[in-house]
Amino acid sequence: MQYKTTFFLFNPISSIYFITIGIIIGAVGKSAQFGLHNWLPDAMEGPTPVSALLHAATMVTAGVFLLLKCHFFFTLTLQTENLSQIMTFWGIFTAFFAASIAAFQVDLKKIIAYSTCSQLGYMFFMLGQYQYALTFFHLCNHGFFKALLFLSAGAIIHSTHNNQDTRRYGSLQKIFLILYVLNIIGIIAITGFPFITGFYSKDVIIETTFIIFHFNNNIFYWLSLLTASLTAFYSYKIIIIIFFGTFKNTRISLEKIHYPSLVIVMPLMILSLGSLCLGYFCSDFFIGVGTNTFNFLILPQMNYNLDIEYISPRIKNLPILFSFISLIILIIIRLYFYKLLIKNNIFINKFFTIRSFVSLKFYIDIIYNSIFNFFYSCSYNIYKLLDKTLFEIVFINNNITIIKKLHLFFISFNSGLSYHYLGLLFINVFFCYTLYNF
Repeated sequence: MQYKTTFFLFNPISSIYFITIGIIIGAVGKSAQFGLHNWLPDAMEGPTPVSALLHAATMVTAGVFLLLKCHFFFTLTLQTENLSQIMTFWGIFTAFFAASIAAFQVDLKKIIAYSTCSQLGYMFFMLGQYQYALTFFHLCNHGFFKALLFLSAGAIIHSTHNNQDTRRYGSLQKIFLILYVLNIIGIIAITGFPFITGFYSKDVIIETTFIIFHFNNNIFYWLSLLTASLTAFYSYKIIIIIFFGTFKNTRISLEKIHYPSLVIVMPLMILSLGSLCLGYFCSDFFIGVGTNTFNFLILPQMNYNLDIEYISPRIKNLPILFSFISLIILIIIRLYFYKLLIKNNIFINKFFTIRSFVSLKFYIDIIYNSIFNFFYSCSYNIYKLLDKTLFEIVFINNNITIIKKLHLFFISFNSGLSYHYLGLLFINVFFCYTLYNF
């Protein structure tokens, strides 16, 4: 096929390729994927209801929604299909990367924020495999249980006088019974507990990964399982640290903690209904066998819904098994691990080295700061060399008398007399006409 026109020196196929790259980079920054995820924990400084709105429904999910709306770009040419494979790896790596950071965070809101980044990595992963309906289904489910987790965390933070450090919680089950139940609903939804909302989308993502690739030599499938186990680890850690054990806050006492009002609890109860029932009632609508909900897509998506029905039960139960193992490991760590650490100084040094490495986000923020500080120092030196030395001293200070004479010459034309201005206008017109004809 011959193209007669070009677009910025590229033929239309090349233009589509570069447009697709721009859309992907924009979505990566918007949805906080690996490499452009650094703004995500800093966005937690705002009020918790704002954080819940941004992370569950609008801002962070906008990148995934943009890719869903622009799905046809990824199958127009062979080059853009290769970009889809890059998105596959980028998404699953982000999911595992963010979940590992969340497992070692101590700030309650940052744990949930990195959880958002991990779940968005799942969505990117499925977008790279053209699973648009499944991605949108998980996006809707994620909006309910992530808003529930954020707002319930905000209710706890507000009731404990703005404390976000999980190391200062404990034994709040007796005081916040309703918040304890609502948190449990949000936690089991995000971990994919059977017959809860997250089970109908997150586990289907893992099963789809098993079908698309292979079980034995599939790094994507095992990364998705490990991410699911890390999700269960940091999610159950929130419940155990906040609601069980002993109260460890030295700044306030249990008597000074106030119970949240009905205005705070009612939205949580509404969100809990969606976190419990949405997946069950909407599963057939989005990803059911033979569903025609997404027939409006410009290009057909690959549908593995029928293949999922015939997966072995052992494979289907692996995500639940991994989540259960994570819960057991977490309980063992809380009961016995720290006692063993105290007795072994060599092991404790290695453990806290790994913990600091992961909790500091693999030093990526430090690397970025060093890079930007280098460019800042380079720009400052260029400013000192060019602006302050070359332009001001050489071109201005040494030629100040010439500049003053030119200034006096040009302001002499500003006489305020109209016939002077008309004469200058006539001279300019005559000069331009002569120069044009010449």
